[in-house]
Amino acid sequence: MKTITFILLLFVSTVSVANDTFSYTLEKHQKFEKTFSFAVENATIHLIIVKNKDTKKYDLIPFYMNSQQMVNQFETSSFEDVPDIFAYHTNGDVVSISTFQDKTIAVLDYNLQNGSVLEKTWESKDKPVIKFIDATKTKYLERTDKETLELTTITTSADVQTKKISVSKEFQKAIKEIFKEPVSIVDNQNFVKHGAISEIQGYFNDETIYFTFYDYFQKDTPEILIIDITTGIISQKQILQDVLEKPTDFNAHIVDDMLFASFLTKEDLAFQVYDAKSGSVKQSHTLNGTLSQLRTIKGKRLAYLKKTKKFKFKSTVSVNKTQDNKYAVVVDVVNRDTYHHYDWFWLHTMMFNQQMMLNMGMPGGFGPKDFITEDIINYWASEDSIPLEFVLDANFNLLPDHNGATLKEFVDKEKYAKQLAENKTVFNSSIGFLENEYRYIYTNKDEDVVTIKTRPIKRRVRSNRK
Repeated sequence: MKTITFILLLFVSTVSVANDTFSYTLEKHQKFEKTFSFAVENATIHLIIVKNKDTKKYDLIPFYMNSQQMVNQFETSSFEDVPDIFAYHTNGDVVSISTFQDKTIAVLDYNLQNGSVLEKTWESKDKPVIKFIDATKTKYLERTDKETLELTTITTSADVQTKKISVSKEFQKAIKEIFKEPVSIVDNQNFVKHGAISEIQGYFNDETIYFTFYDYFQKDTPEILIIDITTGIISQKQILQDVLEKPTDFNAHIVDDMLFASFLTKEDLAFQVYDAKSGSVKQSHTLNGTLSQLRTIKGKRLAYLKKTKKFKFKSTVSVNKTQDNKYAVVVDVVNRDTYHHYDWFWLHTMMFNQQMMLNMGMPGGFGPKDFITEDIINYWASEDSIPLEFVLDANFNLLPDHNGATLKEFVDKEKYAKQLAENKTVFNSSIGFLENEYRYIYTNKDEDVVTIKTRPIKRRVRSNRK
C-alpha cells in the first residue's frame, strides 16, 4: 500500500516586473543548488532549488512569468533531499510537477491564478524511468514482477490513478528487455527533428503504449509490443515487409497510431506505413522508385545509399503533422557515435553544462547543479545529415508539390543552450521556449543573484519546397 499525504500550501508573495529582466537575491541562509525551466502555453515557469542552512532542507522556489513578462513568485516547497524533477504537465490553470527524492514521489500542483500549491506524496522504490507525458497527464510504467506491470497516471495531485496490467508468459521476455535495456521515449508533443536510434523505442497515443524492437547486430525481424491501457491487453507483432530482401537496417516513428518505417539495404530503401495496432500495410514507397521521382530527393539518392553502407551511420525516421493535417516525413542518416536522442534533455544538459564550465576553467564538479530545458532535444547537429524529405496525404500517397510547412516549427534549442553555456556572465542556466521567444533563468558567478531574461527566437524564412 502506497503512503499518501496531502499538504495545502497557501500563496504568500508576489513580485512583479514590467520588463524582460527580473532578479532575485538569495538570502544568507540559502545556498544555490540548481535551476529548472519550462513553458506553459504562452508563459514560463522557472524554478530554483536552494539548500536552506537553517532548516537543513532543500527549498524549491518557483517563479511564474506570464505572457506580459510579469513575474510572480509562488509558494516555496521543502524537501529532505534535492528534488529531482522528472515530469510536468498542465491542466487548465493548474501546472503539475512530479519530483523524486529519498524514495518518495511528490506531485506539486501550482494554481496559476492565485499561486496556491497542493502537494501529494507517496513512497516509491525508484525514480520512474519509462514515462509518457502529454498535454494534461503524466504516465509512468513500472515492472513490479515478471507477471505484473503497474501504470500510474497523474492528472493532478488529487487525481492519481494506478492500474495493474497482467503480463502473460508469452510477453514476459519482451517486457523484461524493455526494463533492462535503455528505452528512448519519443515525444510527439514537440517537433521531432530526427527521432530515436536505440534498439527499443517507446511511444504513447491516446490510450495505447507502443514499444518497437530491433537488434541491429542480430538483424531479426523488427517487432512492436502494444499495451492497451483501457483493456490491459498486451499484444506483440512482427513488422513484416516483402519489398526488399534481407534489410540491413530499420527504424520507425509512430504518429496517430500509424507506424512509419524505413528498411534499408545497400542498394535501396523501402518506406512503409503500417496500422500500428493491426500490423497491416497501408502504403509502400522505395528510394529507387517513387521517392526518387521527387526533385528534392533524386539528387540525394546515391549519396544517401553510399553513406548508409558504413556501420557508423544509422538511418532515422521522423514524422511531423503539417499545417493542413498531412504527414511531413524526413528519412535521414546520423552518426551513431555522436548522435543522441534524449527523451528528456536533463542528463545531456547536466553533462554539457559541466563540460562547458570545465572548458572555461570553472569548478563545476559532480554536484547537483545542472543545465536543463523543458522538453525533448532530439537533434544533435551533424554534418552527416542527408535528409530525404517528402509529404504524405491521409492515404499516405506522395504530395510532390506540398511545401512541407509543419504545425510545430523546429527551433534549434541546442544552439540557444550552447550560447548561454558559453556566455561568461551566465551560470547554471535553464530555458523555457515559447513560440517566438525563449526565457532563461541563471545565476551570477557568485551564485547569490538569480536573473530571468527574455530573448526572441530567430527563424529563417521558409521557402516553398517543390
